Amino acid sequence: MEMDNKTKVIATIAAVVLVVDGVTGGVAWHNQQEAVQAAQQLAAAQTGLLDVAEGRKGRQDGVAEACGRDAKTTAKTDKAQVKDAKTLDTLATELKAKAPTITACTGDTADRVGKAAKRISLETAWYVTHTKRLKQAVEAVQASLLTDLYL
Repeated sequence: MEMDNKTKVIATIAAVVLVVDGVTGGVAWHNQQEAVQAAQQLAAAQTGLLDVAEGRKGRQDGVAEACGRDAKTTAKTDKAQVKDAKTLDTLATELKAKAPTITACTGDTADRVGKAAKRISLETAWYVTHTKRLKQAVEAVQASLLTDLYL
């Protein structure tokens, strides 16, 4: 039994439609898998970014604490009250230091979120270093105080 031309055309078109549908479905499934993977990577990166940002906040609080009463009171010390006036200049410089520009905790891809996390880590390092320098400057002024003023 032989197929007529009309049936052959219909069968060929049906076969082409099935192949195109299969390819399209495969591509759609693959794209969905990539989107799910990208969303998972983004979520993981955002979690890491929040952790880094919380660390930065803690270091900012450390600077605020270091700039608190002790540093501001010590900075008011008169140069005549210390052995080394440079210690007061160093403290004044540290108190005037400009904090880095704060990086926003945003990003629409895992790569961009990762870059933001790196910038925030650098900011955090600045706060760590600045807090240490500020405390050292306060200690240097206090160590330089002339003791005979308090006798």
